[in-house]
Amino acid sequence: MKRFGILAMVLFLLSACQEEISWNERFESGLPASLDLELSVPSGQKIAITRGVADAESVINELVIFMASGDNIQHVVDLTGKLTSVSTTENGERIYKLQAPITTDDAGKEILSGTYTIYSVANSGSEFCNLNKAELLGFTKVSELTAAL
Repeated sequence: MKRFGILAMVLFLLSACQEEISWNERFESGLPASLDLELSVPSGQKIAITRGVADAESVINELVIFMASGDNIQHVVDLTGKLTSVSTTENGERIYKLQAPITTDDAGKEILSGTYTIYSVANSGSEFCNLNKAELLGFTKVSELTAAL
């Protein structure tokens, strides 16, 4: 019984002395970073379809990523032509992956580590979107982007 008490005390002291480190304390902004992603699109059976082109709407042909801090868009990355359809799951979900990690945005600016809110627009060139590619890539404020969509 004495051994159990000593063991319990040692475990308690070790757990009490463990320093808690949050993710934010280990994170450093401003370091070179790369963008690498994998995303999935559910099959048309899992989403509400209001038009007769369910299969076409679940395929990603164009994708633009906006990385924003507050209302300011810091990076715009056009992923059109850089995504590959890796696989389709048994329930029809499509999995996409970048062909290679991206280290610069479309303006040639290096992507740096930081805290960003990510916005994405897929298939902007389709007949269902009211923006052309030049308009889409020209936004500098999140409020302008969301108002236009």
